[in-house]
Amino acid sequence: MSKRSILFSFFYLCSIYVIGQSPDLVLLKEGGRVEGKILSIDDSGLTLEREINGKWEKLSLPKNQIREIIYGSDVENAENVETSSDIENASSYRIVEDYTDSIQYNPDPNESNQALKFNISAYQLGSLGGSYEYGINTTSSLELVVAAHGWGLNPSDIIEKRGIGMEFGYKKKMFGLVNMLHDYGHTLQGTYLKAVVGFGSVNEREEVYSPQSIQFTNANRNYGYLGFDLGSQWVFGNLLSFDLYTGLLYYNGDFEEYRNNNGAQFFNDSNSFEDGDIFANNNVAVKIGFRVGILFGKHGIKPKF
Repeated sequence: MSKRSILFSFFYLCSIYVIGQSPDLVLLKEGGRVEGKILSIDDSGLTLEREINGKWEKLSLPKNQIREIIYGSDVENAENVETSSDIENASSYRIVEDYTDSIQYNPDPNESNQALKFNISAYQLGSLGGSYEYGINTTSSLELVVAAHGWGLNPSDIIEKRGIGMEFGYKKKMFGLVNMLHDYGHTLQGTYLKAVVGFGSVNEREEVYSPQSIQFTNANRNYGYLGFDLGSQWVFGNLLSFDLYTGLLYYNGDFEEYRNNNGAQFFNDSNSFEDGDIFANNNVAVKIGFRVGILFGKHGIKPKF
C-alpha cells in the first residue's frame, strides 16, 4: 500500500471515530454531489453505499473523478456547501483530499444492457421504426435503427409510400447534463450525444384534389446522411426505457420527382421530404422523436474509468 493510501485510510478511520455514523459527502468537479456512507478508499478511488428509492446500493467512484471528500455532513448543511471556501468555514466538515473530474456508475451484475425500442413519433408520421441498443460499457453504447416507410399513419393525400431506412449510431453519455435531467442510475440511462450514419430508399405517390385541379406526384429518392443526435434516455425498473431525442443531419443522393397537374407534366430533382422522424430540405435535415423500449440481457461489462 502506498503512503498516500495509508494517509487516506488514517484520515478515514479518524473521521469515523469522531463523526460516528453521520453520512458522508463526495463533491464532483462537474458539479454533482453524492451522499452516503463511505465503505473503503484506496489508490483507485472509493466505494460508498447510498439509499435510492428506499434501497441501499453500492457505488464506486474513480479517484480521477472526485473533487473533494467531506465527512460528517448532513443533508441540510450539504445544500449550502458549494465551494472549498464554504467547506473550510463549516466547522462540521473536514476536507480529507482533493480530486478531479466527474461521476461514474458501477452497474449491478443483473442490470440489463440491451434494449429493443419502438419509435412512436415515426409511426405517427408514416413509418414503422424500431431500434436495438447494446451497452458497451457504462458510458457508451451502439444503436441500430431500421424503418419501413409507408407502414405508419400516412397523411391522407399520400396514397402509396414504400421504402426502407437504416441507421447506425455510436452513443456517448454527457455527464455534465445528466444531473440536470435525472440521476445517472443505469447503464442505458443518461443524456447523450450520438454520432449517426444512415441511408434511405423511398418511392412515394401523392394525389391532391381541388375544385380547380387534380395533381399527381410520383417521387423516388435514394440518399445517405450523417450527423449527430442529442437526447436523453430514462430507464424504469430495469425493464422499460423512454428515449427523447433531436438531431441535425447532412444528406445527399439521387432525387427524382414527376408531377402531373391537370395534364401538364413537370420533372424536377427536389430533395425536400419527410421520412419518419427526418424532416429534410436542401441537404440539411432535422430529427425529432421519442422511442419506448423493453430491456433485456445482463451486461457483464466493467465500469469505464
